[in-house]
Amino acid sequence: METFDLKTFVNHRWFLHKNNSIQKGNIVHQFDLSDEYAFCVCAFYLDSGKRVLYGYPIVKNADDLDLMNNPEHHALFMNVLFQKTIWSEENATLKIHYYDQEAFDKPFEESIKQNLEQSNSSILFQGGRFLKWFRLLNAGEHPEVEMGVFLQQHHSKDTARILAHISYDVNGESYVVGVIESALQFENIAWDYFGENPSEEKACLLGTQLASLHHTLLAMEGEFKNRENNRLEVYWKAFQANLKQSESQLQGRSLEAANAIQSKWSLIEEYVKSLEQVSFSSPVSRIHGDLHLGQILYKKDQFFFIDFEGEPIIPLNERREKRSVLFDVACMIRSFRYAKAFFKWSSSAALEWAFLKGYGVESSDELRFFLFQKTLYEATYELNSRPDWFYIPAEDLLNHVLTNQP
Repeated sequence: METFDLKTFVNHRWFLHKNNSIQKGNIVHQFDLSDEYAFCVCAFYLDSGKRVLYGYPIVKNADDLDLMNNPEHHALFMNVLFQKTIWSEENATLKIHYYDQEAFDKPFEESIKQNLEQSNSSILFQGGRFLKWFRLLNAGEHPEVEMGVFLQQHHSKDTARILAHISYDVNGESYVVGVIESALQFENIAWDYFGENPSEEKACLLGTQLASLHHTLLAMEGEFKNRENNRLEVYWKAFQANLKQSESQLQGRSLEAANAIQSKWSLIEEYVKSLEQVSFSSPVSRIHGDLHLGQILYKKDQFFFIDFEGEPIIPLNERREKRSVLFDVACMIRSFRYAKAFFKWSSSAALEWAFLKGYGVESSDELRFFLFQKTLYEATYELNSRPDWFYIPAEDLLNHVLTNQP
């Protein structure tokens, strides 16, 4: 099949294998929707022997093939795609699955907003439809669709409605490549809202709404495997390796934080070992899995939760497992701490305590465990992606160890 310039992909933020050695890449299936548009499934072969798949909607004759970079083609592409329910190519199909077919009685209208800065790509269309392309493709039932449909069936008012999803099916396996949802009407992303108005009252409301969401999700089916100590070990090893490799890239406050961590290394090792003794007693449920203030919208005393796909780099089967609800809680506390650094607040403690009060929990060893686990993950992420931000999780990581407080 056709090969292509790897630089076309690896420079995008949504390409999640930048730190891997890539042997080659090729197009495994190209669904020609018209003379102008196609949807490509691209395979990348890593040094480890692993093959990963990415979805790539294209405008064939454009200088930049990526559909997302050609907003004048967004609606045209979707209207061509939705002319058929199934597109076939050799032994594979591209299929549209409807949950509300009436929502597609009218053609797609002009796109009015797009987001290219995440692990997926999204477009907001006039007329109230929101499209999300999943760039990294994983075989199996996708949590964004699965949880969205479940919450819809249970009359959740805090989430969007799933209108349809698009799958790539080959050799008996199905990959969700995109989902179309109802567009939520909102005033602000929660990140911006709290940045302008760090309200304890609204933090408490957010905690209450998250508790309600978790209560609904308790009824959702899912397998539970206690992987938390294993995750801690994996994140700890990854942090050690990446800190060593990335130290030369650090400067300023991030370099100072790295040096402070190196000076307390033995204490940190002891702390990590002590966390292995923490017992878990909070309810386990399907959870959001990648919750932060950027995944929450706000309008008139109500928050809306979006993006239920979970952490994209985690295997799909693990994202669909039940997990302690306190992981989502810990993710929110971490997000408030990022906001503190970004918006230069003197402290985020009042917001954190108000949020915990609204949720109905207090500080505990279990919450401390998840906060440290999440902070380790963030530290490694920043070393690889945003070294100038490394100091945010690094300073908190050290504070965990020195104070034994979350």
